[in-house]
Amino acid sequence: MGHSKNYKKTKIIPDLERIIPDQLSRHSRRLFMEHIDRYNFALPYVHDKMVADVACGSGYGSHLLANNGAKKVTGIDCDRKTIQYAKKRYPRCNITYKVGEAEDLPLSTISIDVVVSFETIEHIENPKRFLSEAKRVLKKSGLLIISTPNKKYSIGDNPFHFSEHNLEEFNQLLKKYFRDVIIYGQRPVFQPIMIVYRFLIKFLPLALHPLLHMRPWERLDIKKITNIHDDGYVYFVALCKE
Repeated sequence: MGHSKNYKKTKIIPDLERIIPDQLSRHSRRLFMEHIDRYNFALPYVHDKMVADVACGSGYGSHLLANNGAKKVTGIDCDRKTIQYAKKRYPRCNITYKVGEAEDLPLSTISIDVVVSFETIEHIENPKRFLSEAKRVLKKSGLLIISTPNKKYSIGDNPFHFSEHNLEEFNQLLKKYFRDVIIYGQRPVFQPIMIVYRFLIKFLPLALHPLLHMRPWERLDIKKITNIHDDGYVYFVALCKE
């Protein structure tokens, strides 16, 4: 991730923000499935490609991409200990792990075919700098695959997020840097229950808040959005080209 907010006094379950598959809590298993679905969504676009996985975390996604057709994957994360873990837990001959910031990628200009970055941009203090960096490292025919939560259906403020976007805001931000933007929605929301959840969150202890995010009846489908008003999803996933 980039420069995440650091709330030392805030108690929050750590693996909700940085998933370590070997240490999954009951709360974070569904979150892990959501991440895996996004990486699976990216697989058709990375075959025989040079790929950068920005905010790679513990490395499971970089390994998935490298093991399913990518020519080479560079996994980048700002946390040195996490990168050390990734090197030990998810090594592969076609993966290189690097410590680096999303706003200052440790990659050469015009060197990458596909930049993958899931649930990153909301953690970054300067998202425009991140998108500029992604565009810099991409080849002319390159592709950015990026996801972010839909602020319309966020339950409470996440202290690790600098900003969140609705569908129109996300689309407009991406189009400042990429001419061709296609947005997909992930995990359709059962909207009536959100009113109840927003009421409950005011009274539940912070440690129980993850339970409100699980909602197992909501499918994890990733579906192309054809109408800018079709924003009833927990997450957006976008394909961006120059």
